[in-house]
Amino acid sequence: MNSNTKAPLITAKAPSNIALVKYMGKSALDGNLPANGSLSMTLNSLCTLARVVESQSGIEWNPSLFHGREKVSGLSAVVPTLSEKGRERILRHAARSLDAAPSLLSTCGVRAKTVRGVQISAANTFPAASGIASSASSFAAVTWAVAAASAESFSEFHLAWQKTPALRRALAELSRKGSGSSCRSMEGAWVRWEGEKAFPVEGVTLPSMTDFVLLAGKEEKEVSSSEAHQRVFSSPLWSGRVERATSRLAQVESALQKADLQSLAAVVWEESWEMHSLFHTSQPPFTYWLPRSLEVLKAFSKRDAFGDLPPPVVTMDAGPNVHVLVPTSSADAWRARIESTFPGLEYLEDQCGSGADGWTGG
Repeated sequence: MNSNTKAPLITAKAPSNIALVKYMGKSALDGNLPANGSLSMTLNSLCTLARVVESQSGIEWNPSLFHGREKVSGLSAVVPTLSEKGRERILRHAARSLDAAPSLLSTCGVRAKTVRGVQISAANTFPAASGIASSASSFAAVTWAVAAASAESFSEFHLAWQKTPALRRALAELSRKGSGSSCRSMEGAWVRWEGEKAFPVEGVTLPSMTDFVLLAGKEEKEVSSSEAHQRVFSSPLWSGRVERATSRLAQVESALQKADLQSLAAVVWEESWEMHSLFHTSQPPFTYWLPRSLEVLKAFSKRDAFGDLPPPVVTMDAGPNVHVLVPTSSADAWRARIESTFPGLEYLEDQCGSGADGWTGG
């Protein structure tokens, strides 16, 4: 880079995702390799913006890259307060991405340059502890931004991102090394992850879906997702877990391809309950459920309670909040039903998305 040339500010946007078949339990800690395959719906506006600018002074966290006025679909992007451990984790992954990017880009036909360092920051459009997987969106966005900064030409990188599946898969694989589920946030709308690879599900005929995130609680989790990945192995229910998840993975993919919402809802409900049952029967046992979690689950367990509406796809990640996925065509009716059934319960709302993207400038 010429000393008189100002390095461009690159912004990446990566959404979170909600797993229908869960990633819980690792076959290898190094590289975050899953014990079983998983499948998720990519979200859209509930996302992370990551900003990167080339620097000559190493890799630094710089929250001032955001001005506090950035919005996505009307949602404000806010820089989270990170612990020292959280900040170090992101900076470590930025360093990993800088090291890997030149070879990765060249392999995918994008001219690369060596970048000595970057200033980096990230902002989320969703509140902390809201039931949205922030590590998935954060690490996907950071990976994308650092890779873009490592290209000789941003426009060349961006065109390759749009046109070259190999680049999207390679960046998903790199992102996974920082946070496993982030590999499912690179593309959309439905993504399957098995072993080292994440890739879109083909032949989906299910119409566009809306995700209502019912906020049963906002407290910080007492058991982190990383610790949960370890504890589930101590549950007596772990025996046969991989085989059951693999079977559900095939069932979910088939339901998506056949637009069979009834079967999809049944399989996803079963999968979500099994994951939380692993938590409840681990040694020592733990739970993410709160009183309002149980209230919501009880209501949705009565299959005739919402009989005049399309069947909801109900699931929970490793937290207290409940995701209710419904056809976007019926979202207005579902919104009214949720508000009347659970008065005073806060919720977030988003739709299917297409994955990560980015631009230059502020």
